[in-house]
Amino acid sequence: MADTPRYTFGPLERRGLLLGLGPLQLSTIAAGLVLAVGARAGLGGTAGLISAVAVLLASLAGALWTREGRPLVARGGIAAAWLLRNRAGPSFDPAPTSGSATGVREGRVGGRAAPGPRRMVPGITVLEDPGLPGEEPLGVIRDSRSGTWAAVLAVRGAPLALLDPPDQSRCLEGWRQVLGSLCRPGSPVAKVQWVQRSWSGSAAGTEYFDGLGSDGGPAAPGRPRPRSVSGSGGASPASPSESYRQSSAEVAPHVTYHDTWLVVAVGSAGERFAHQPGRRRGDEVLAGLRREMRLLGAQLTAVDLRPGPPLDGGELADLIRRPHEEAARSRRRAARPWPTAVEDRWSCCRADGMWHATFWVAEWPRVDVGPDFLGPLLLGEGRRSVSLIMAPVGSERAEREVRSARTADTADRELRARAGFLASARRQREADGVERREEELAEGHHEFRFSGYVTVSGPDAETLATACAEVEHAAQSCRLELRRLYGRQLEALTWTLPLGRGLR
Repeated sequence: MADTPRYTFGPLERRGLLLGLGPLQLSTIAAGLVLAVGARAGLGGTAGLISAVAVLLASLAGALWTREGRPLVARGGIAAAWLLRNRAGPSFDPAPTSGSATGVREGRVGGRAAPGPRRMVPGITVLEDPGLPGEEPLGVIRDSRSGTWAAVLAVRGAPLALLDPPDQSRCLEGWRQVLGSLCRPGSPVAKVQWVQRSWSGSAAGTEYFDGLGSDGGPAAPGRPRPRSVSGSGGASPASPSESYRQSSAEVAPHVTYHDTWLVVAVGSAGERFAHQPGRRRGDEVLAGLRREMRLLGAQLTAVDLRPGPPLDGGELADLIRRPHEEAARSRRRAARPWPTAVEDRWSCCRADGMWHATFWVAEWPRVDVGPDFLGPLLLGEGRRSVSLIMAPVGSERAEREVRSARTADTADRELRARAGFLASARRQREADGVERREEELAEGHHEFRFSGYVTVSGPDAETLATACAEVEHAAQSCRLELRRLYGRQLEALTWTLPLGRGLR
């Protein structure tokens, strides 16, 4: 056990402009001072003094009183935005029979999205690029807000929890090599996201046998399926395929299934792609996206992972649609990716027949952990989606940010010492983390910005509440701190969909 590799996460940096206070907090205090002076001068006397003190205390409380890491004024802004969004009630699909747009290269780069509830995924278009002759169709996610084009592929590998610590470390080293290849100079990759979904109670293991006859061949149209009959009277025994299907149906409610998907988004702005005469910008971006997916597949195979082919438009629509359906795995292909109706509540949201609650990973482990520290969260029962969204940071930008952070820490420490404030252990850990980042950059390591999210799903509110408690308990076992994204549940749900969102 002494040779077991350990990994360290730095604390979440909460660096502010002055004494650890952010722009919103400083603006609130400044506005309170201005209003207090105005109230004192306008009202005068005792009434003016009382009003000025009340306004000043309210501004200080709004700026300095924090709950779950957010000042009160920030939570008030979230509540106001949530009320404005929900003044009209649930959002319904205006055209539930429309399909996804195809034919990206036929002069319709950007295409037309399959319409859905307008408040759920603004700026997202799901397309299918038919490709050049000899190329397979490619499902594409166009994000007009961030200017990215993304594609998705499924990834499988060895069960990490069943491996020895040295083998687990080798797997993580392989994943580090894959991420390093995405950070190469001139890479067009803007974001990388992995999504792990788990669900229980599915009859997915019986799908293959649903179309087989009693002899194991395809069932003839209209021919009834044989049944196993108990008792006497000349009952014929069930076929092997029927027996397996029935056994699988009995075991399926107690089995948990897992799928992992990898999303790669390339940027379409700036000089990421060299312009070629006679080609549209969209065609260049799509060609670059296909190239990155081929390179990524080769990198994953080289580190003993098993990537599947990139999803086409129909498979991508089915993947996005699947969390909103009561059946976790459907045999039919989804005609369109979005639910027909959504309802955004303060602590959860509802999309068609499923309820969802999304959490943000606010703090990663503050102690050294092993390679499989996420096991209790990823291998738990119930319907949940775990997403990690990452954005590569260029070496020059990373060095500038580290130097700026060290300068800010030094200035903040001196200012606090002059004001008589004691340095806390957390701030010292943050400063140590900045120094460690600088050392890693000097050694040639690459840097990523990242953020994690967990979405829990259930068919009703009671089931959802139970599943949320189980996820919070599992996260505590992983030494993670989860925070429920109150007032932003519908938007946060899209951060655990394979859309490449969740990080600015």
